[in-house]
Amino acid sequence: MNQKRKRRPRHAGTQQASQVGKKQRRQLKRQEEAQQLQLAEIQLAQKRRLIKRVAGWSGLVAGLALLVFALIYFTNGPEPETATQLTDHPEPEATTQLTDQIPALGWTLGNPDAPITLVEYSDYQCPLCAKYHHIIKRLVEELGDDFHLVFRHYPLQQNHANATLAASSAEAAGRQGKFWEMHHLLFVGQEEWSGKERAEAKEMFLHYAVSLNLDVDQFQRDLHSQAVLKKITNDSQTGRNSGVTGTPAFFLNGQKVTNKPRTYEAFKAFILQSKNKLP
Repeated sequence: MNQKRKRRPRHAGTQQASQVGKKQRRQLKRQEEAQQLQLAEIQLAQKRRLIKRVAGWSGLVAGLALLVFALIYFTNGPEPETATQLTDHPEPEATTQLTDQIPALGWTLGNPDAPITLVEYSDYQCPLCAKYHHIIKRLVEELGDDFHLVFRHYPLQQNHANATLAASSAEAAGRQGKFWEMHHLLFVGQEEWSGKERAEAKEMFLHYAVSLNLDVDQFQRDLHSQAVLKKITNDSQTGRNSGVTGTPAFFLNGQKVTNKPRTYEAFKAFILQSKNKLP
């Protein structure tokens, strides 16, 4: 009897090939995942090495900056603190004298041949200096030819963040013939700009320059010039050499006034008394 031969399904080979293809794809996928993981680990290791290098350079830069600061600090000494007290005694105690014998090294008012020369070291952000500004202004106006004022900068930058910028503003205005006008505006407006951030204070100083009809472009160039900064630095160094330890500091005919008169009347009497003692 003839039996029918069993036929193999036509799709058997196709199924086997499909299974092999799936297996290969899974293997390829696992290989790709392994490669991606390895690549991610390599990238992470590179990032870690980069971070370490950056941290090393940052530490080196910070160390150098600290070294420079220490050298400056121990070379020049700490900035003196602003004087906060006055006494009513008008008699000077001449324990220190000006180290330079040329009082004209600074901005001057009055008669250069006057019998009385008052040298003032001041900080535009110092509240006590602002109070004395009005006293000194009256002395110049009322004593006339008997009085000569020399003004020098002594910004206490450690205590007053805008003091040097204010001094630079006065110097920049002075290069256009308006030093004393800017000098007056800085003291009169001290309460307005003293507590401002540097950028805000600078905007106020630019406004002062405009009000004085200055060339603002030139003012801004001079404001940050090396010549202006050097002038302020030289004033401060002269003060330190003469024993200045706070602001305001006064030298009357070369002798340091250690007990500063508190009022205009007392200061005027003190000056006239000193004049009468001259030979």
